Amino acid sequence: MGWSRENIRTLRLRLGWSQGELARRLHTETNTIDLWELGSDEPELQFQEELELLFRQASVCSAETQSLPGAELACESSALDQIDFSCVKENLQ
Repeated sequence: MGWSRENIRTLRLRLGWSQGELARRLHTETNTIDLWELGSDEPELQFQEELELLFRQASVCSAETQSLPGAELACESSALDQIDFSCVKENLQ
């Protein structure tokens, strides 16, 4: 993925992070993130790789979050009723 200023800002907002939070996680300065988002500078290769990792993690989390309601519904529809153990005990005797 190319890390344009829009892509960096979109990823940061998708994660719900401030520029300071993204900077802290990338071990850089808030001013650096601001320069990237303004388009005045571009991230070096090491930061591009870390941004890519964050993007992939955000995508996985997003997919899991979106699939949760469907998974819960499937579990509910296939769930077995509770077993009345008194009936089972009677049948064993």
